[in-house]
Amino acid sequence: MSPGDLRRMREAGWTYKEIARLYDIPWGTVRSRCNSLKITPQTTIIRSRKRKYKYENVIDKELLELMYVECQLSASDMSYELEVNRHTLLGLMHHYGIPVRGRGEARRVYMKRVDATMPPVPTHRQAVKAGRLSGAARRQRRDNARTA
Repeated sequence: MSPGDLRRMREAGWTYKEIARLYDIPWGTVRSRCNSLKITPQTTIIRSRKRKYKYENVIDKELLELMYVECQLSASDMSYELEVNRHTLLGLMHHYGIPVRGRGEARRVYMKRVDATMPPVPTHRQAVKAGRLSGAARRQRRDNARTA
């Protein structure tokens, strides 16, 4: 198999496996030779992932939108009510095109739902001070454990 033959076959649309069967060699060898010769196919094959979701026919989009958008339930609450894994539920919501809340937005929705006030966001100085204090407390516990 010459580099010219390999280039012509790939440009004609032959796959690595078809070329490998013709020359009775592993398809990985064909791929590595193509890569070393910088031979790429003229057309790129785009594979779409149209998954079949297990709960797609059981849980419809309207119910998810009602629970998540209208009632402001969290994904964990919804998964408990629907008896579905939370990650499965979130994947189904992505599949349906329902926008999923981020952590910050989810926390704000939860705090509003339970009528709690959010704690103030610490400044940089306050965070550094808290880090120093926790480090000092750790050192003191360690020293007390050594002397005991």
